[in-house]
Amino acid sequence: MDITFNESFAASLTNTLDTPVIGLPAEFQFGQLTKLAHPDDPIWQLKQRYDSLSTVTVASLQQAQTQLLAALKKGEPLRLWTMATADDALGFRYLCDLLQHQPGELTRINVPINQPMTNKAQSASKP
Repeated sequence: MDITFNESFAASLTNTLDTPVIGLPAEFQFGQLTKLAHPDDPIWQLKQRYDSLSTVTVASLQQAQTQLLAALKKGEPLRLWTMATADDALGFRYLCDLLQHQPGELTRINVPINQPMTNKAQSASKP
């Protein structure tokens, strides 16, 4: 099972790898992590009021966690895709805490934020 902390990246990976990818939809950069388990936490009302484009809800997070725990129960190895962002660093810590009492294999893949060069023409045009 593939996992990422960015829903857009999860959609890209799903298309590229042709496998399901769990996008753990949580903003870890602000607020208490207890907000992730409590739908009545004030942060969700504030988020809904000021961030109308966001699809992150407690229900979407709990659904992703249920998928994740079901994959672990089946014995599926987990592959975590992360980037050098604050959300991913804090999300990784959150995931480790969530999984600390769950048996299973976790592989972490760090994805560079810069665009990779794919041919010699691109590298030759760089100064």
